[in-house]
Amino acid sequence: MSETRVIEQAVESIENLLELHSQVWLLGAGVSKDAKIPLMIGLTTRVEQLLKKGDACLKTLASERSNEIYLAVKSELQKSCHVEHLLSQFGDLIAIAHRKEKPEVKIGSQKFSGDELREAHRHVQLAIRHTVEFGYVPKDGATEEQIGTPSASIVDPSFHDAFVNSLFAVHRAGLEHNPAVRFVTTNYDTLLEDALSRAHVACVDGFSGGSTAFWDPGNLHRRLEDARRVSRHTATICKLHGSIDWVGNDDGIVTRVRSSAINPDDASQNLLIYPQATKYQVTQRDPFATLFADFRAALATNAPTLLAICGYSFGDDHINEEIERALRTGPKGLSVLAFCMQWTNAEGKLEEDAGMPPVLSRWLKSEAFKDRVFVCGSRGFYRGSLVSRIPEKDYQWWKFDGVSRILRDGVEGSL
Repeated sequence: MSETRVIEQAVESIENLLELHSQVWLLGAGVSKDAKIPLMIGLTTRVEQLLKKGDACLKTLASERSNEIYLAVKSELQKSCHVEHLLSQFGDLIAIAHRKEKPEVKIGSQKFSGDELREAHRHVQLAIRHTVEFGYVPKDGATEEQIGTPSASIVDPSFHDAFVNSLFAVHRAGLEHNPAVRFVTTNYDTLLEDALSRAHVACVDGFSGGSTAFWDPGNLHRRLEDARRVSRHTATICKLHGSIDWVGNDDGIVTRVRSSAINPDDASQNLLIYPQATKYQVTQRDPFATLFADFRAALATNAPTLLAICGYSFGDDHINEEIERALRTGPKGLSVLAFCMQWTNAEGKLEEDAGMPPVLSRWLKSEAFKDRVFVCGSRGFYRGSLVSRIPEKDYQWWKFDGVSRILRDGVEGSL
């Protein structure tokens, strides 16, 4: 078969998937990187800076004691661990402290009470919220460090605006009946919902109310129907790891609030930022139990459905298991289209299994569902195997802005 025909078939496969009316988009941390919200290593760097110097943005809560506890917890983890792992460890230690007659744990030669651990855990979440809200770019070679502040945010929303406009105003513009697009994200920034609002796409996220809203998943479907009556395009957002504008209290009430309503000095406000993939027990409580149930239901539909994945590193086992279960045992209508980077060695050759995340390479080799797994990688296009179906070279379509260009201009222009 000629190279031209091979490329034509690849283009046709991708475009057919992107034309499916029923779509779920899984967006990970990578989609916010160009917006100057750091990935985990950079986020860890900034969180540690804020804790160490007691930055004014955290008010009195960035205490010396919290930094001491953070460093003690970190000292017992592998050097490669980042803030996500630290939060998991904090959660485990807090649980252990609660089970003991004397609620404290020993780390090295130091003892910390359960209350001290909870306070330090909250301080870390506050530092995460501040960094995500205002942006941070770590120093990297010739790239100088950039620090966003409340008076001078460096977050750039244009990439999310371009994606939303490409998806709704261009790619889905001609649809007579527009089913809601489901967005599932591990990110806790608000860039996606902000972009949807600017594009006049009605969005339902499980909360009822205005700028201050309460968690009310029981009326989600009614609100979605109401949105369809007043807006041509509709969307739902499922934030699996929480959000920088979600808070809960000791009574279990969860609200979405303005940033100005979050008081760092009010310990009764529990920020609902749970990025840690290993914190499985969190997913058993609302709102997370409902969010994961909605995600599961979206994948189990009988209708031909696209799960498009971008900016996600496949590092969350719980999410991976949900997708694999849907592919293996659910209705056969689900197809996965993953946009991902492929790793290469020093000689520029692809690493083992085409340089893909182990989960993704396993899916491409699965006899049960490999023909429903498609990958637009940084070095090729794959379906049902680890052999590229187009000539191997450097492609830019796997990036967030590359996906926006595909939706706006078509696949062929990205090859």
